[in-house]
Amino acid sequence: MHLRLKHVEKALGVIFTMFIVFTIFSFISTETMLYVGNAIEYKLGIHSNIDVEKVRSFILAISSGVLGSAIVAMIFYINEYNSEKREKILKIVRENNKLQKIYREIPFLEYEGEYYKLERLYYLEYLDNKRKRKSNEAIDKFVQTVPRKMKPKIREYNKKIREIESFQHRNKLKEVLENHPEIRKRRFSEDVIEVEQKLKDILVKYDMYIDKMMESIKTLKGYDYEELKLCVEEYESVFNFSKAKKRKILKFFNPEIKEIKRIYPYALNEKVSSEIIANRIYTIHKRLVKKIDAHMQNIEDINKSGERSEALGLFLLFQNEIYGTDIKYIPKVNPEIEIQYAYNILNMCVDNLQWILFGELSNRYEYQSQEYYVRKGESVEYGSMTKIIEMEGKTAYGDIYRK
Repeated sequence: MHLRLKHVEKALGVIFTMFIVFTIFSFISTETMLYVGNAIEYKLGIHSNIDVEKVRSFILAISSGVLGSAIVAMIFYINEYNSEKREKILKIVRENNKLQKIYREIPFLEYEGEYYKLERLYYLEYLDNKRKRKSNEAIDKFVQTVPRKMKPKIREYNKKIREIESFQHRNKLKEVLENHPEIRKRRFSEDVIEVEQKLKDILVKYDMYIDKMMESIKTLKGYDYEELKLCVEEYESVFNFSKAKKRKILKFFNPEIKEIKRIYPYALNEKVSSEIIANRIYTIHKRLVKKIDAHMQNIEDINKSGERSEALGLFLLFQNEIYGTDIKYIPKVNPEIEIQYAYNILNMCVDNLQWILFGELSNRYEYQSQEYYVRKGESVEYGSMTKIIEMEGKTAYGDIYRK
């Protein structure tokens, strides 16, 4: 694209120069041309009988020919630029869509509220008990390897270092589930799950969440961002958005809508171009990966109980960057019913930025609201709907959506 722009700039320079020459020799008088010609001959110390009108005709013919050719060349170069611009935008869109597919696979886990806090404590207790069992099994195996005479002393010593499993949070959660059978209802059904089965299901849910999140993170870290980076670096925009275009964009991306600040945080008086939008798409992708890299250094094997426990906390941190939650009312059904849903902020942001970039080709803009990126339906906390959760993303290494 840079070469096409250079060609357009050169063609514009030639057009401007030839237009000035053509204009001058079209309107300059014969007397003035004679005066200038004589002055030039005097300076050069020569004398000729050249007809100034023939000179005028010659220069007009040459300049008009060059001017016409330059205009045709510029039109050709502009068409080439527009064709390459379209190709580059579509490449960025394709690469952006590949990453969005990965983001859609990232799981969401409810964790706000006392009930979900108790679920987490139960799961962490379960992991700690697994670690204790392995440690105790290792102690028992060691006893079998020592000489018979030493075994009584070793067993006596081992009684002091053996770790006792804890079921404090399991018992608390079991009590809650027994007292609130509505929490044990199956989704889309009135059937109630048995308490013991629900306890097992919670462990499976957390295990699946950690495994899926780890898989998504590995996919993101292994993704080749160079292709997207190259597409963005090769894309160039000649002009900033005009005020009319900015007004058109801001009409759809109204700053009064709270989530818009994450997507298009530019005011009417700021210099913004489609090149800035393309770079913003890439920057948001890379910021997320950098944040993941910065936090994941100590997590290598999530099958180890200790690392799995730490991974859960980190994954919930990353979830804040990727998901938001909100509550909607259903007045037509019942104005008191609140439906909580989780929506993918990351997909919403880069997808809408993509629409702004695509507007360079279609000259129309669309805004997809958070409802379009909903992940889950309603969720309960002790039988009542969970409260709205504010997620500003102000965690370590900054908000990935900032300018």
